[in-house]
Amino acid sequence: MSSEANFPEPAELLDNLRIHIDGLDRLILGLVRERTRLTVAIAAEKAERGLPTFQPRRHDEVIKNYLAGAADSEGLLTRADAVDLGELVMRVSRGAQDRFREGRLEAQAAERQEIAGLAAQAAAELHSNEQ
Repeated sequence: MSSEANFPEPAELLDNLRIHIDGLDRLILGLVRERTRLTVAIAAEKAERGLPTFQPRRHDEVIKNYLAGAADSEGLLTRADAVDLGELVMRVSRGAQDRFREGRLEAQAAERQEIAGLAAQAAAELHSNEQ
């Protein structure tokens, strides 16, 4: 540490920033893993109902959500960044869904129950907003 105003040395500052970034990367991976588990559970539900896995309208909704996040990013993320990130996350999810459909991955009953609970919660919120 430098004695001037207790500022860290440049190398120490970079190390500290990189440690923080590493932590954020672990959080991002955890969130993508959780999202992917839910999409596999959704794929299982769609398979039971005979619905196609890919739904273009939902794809467009997800991209719009990423674009809204980019708009709120104070210029740190461009629209192209948002689209790229959304496409990447959905590609990961589709890969897991493909492995599920091929029988190489199982949808856990707990995730399917979680989806049912989330759907019921969303329906209740929608109903209360309409009144």
